Amino acid sequence: MSQTFRDIELIIVDDGSTDGTREQLTPLMQSIRYFRTENGGPARARNLGIREARGQLIAFQDADDRWLPAKLERQVGHLAEHPEHGVVFSDVATFDDSGVLESSAGESYGCLPSGAIFADLLTKRFIAMSSVVVRRKCLDRTGYFDESLRGCEDYNLFLRLAGRFTFGLVDEVLVHKRIHPANLSNNLQQMLQDEITNIEKIAALFPEKPICKRRLIAGAYLKFGKHLFANGDDEAARRCMWRAALRVFFTGRDWLLLLLLMLPKAMRHAILSVRRSRKSNRPASAAIGPLH
Repeated sequence: MSQTFRDIELIIVDDGSTDGTREQLTPLMQSIRYFRTENGGPARARNLGIREARGQLIAFQDADDRWLPAKLERQVGHLAEHPEHGVVFSDVATFDDSGVLESSAGESYGCLPSGAIFADLLTKRFIAMSSVVVRRKCLDRTGYFDESLRGCEDYNLFLRLAGRFTFGLVDEVLVHKRIHPANLSNNLQQMLQDEITNIEKIAALFPEKPICKRRLIAGAYLKFGKHLFANGDDEAARRCMWRAALRVFFTGRDWLLLLLLMLPKAMRHAILSVRRSRKSNRPASAAIGPLH
């Protein structure tokens, strides 16, 4: 509502919420289009919003993220100046419940790519859902969100779009993305399966592109192995790490984690306790300023 670009249609899709969303929106009903549906996940909810949208550009805003006021103005202007781009995205900074801004995606990756980004996007996830504006005609060509995926449905759509269109970049932070425990699904096993399913789908959709499924699937097992280990599920973490190791050559740090998982639980916890103790004795880094 505070965007400097005002020619917008604001569609709210209430995906079966139970937190009084409709009551909160009552004062705004003359300014928005509100749809409520039974809970079906983000892909189905966003697809409903796309189907109802009447504009030629579609932007996505997740419930817990924030747009900076000039976000749409900067991105709509970019698409007007670059008709060759089907999608435009921006840099994103994350913040937590204390309101402290962390490093942006651009700072983390060094340099955000633009243009033909399919190959970059296969191995790195540098686009946030809330940072994207896409031409409606591009969505009509690629198809909308894959509702069979409960996880990585946004990544799947970005890859399908990147396989056919070039992406523009407004290289500045225009979105603040909230990070909290609910960002990570409680069902990591389902998310892992969706990751693998996504790789299989993209490889089948673009057979002409050099997609190394073996390496990408190994990367998914490795990533979720580390997530599971951090969440205390050592047995599932061990299975994921082994499946990754059978597909690719590990680096030294990954071998160390796998070897650690092979040790008896008491020994493993003792080693981790010593490591945490050493880290806690290091000098604290400078705090980042609060979010305003």
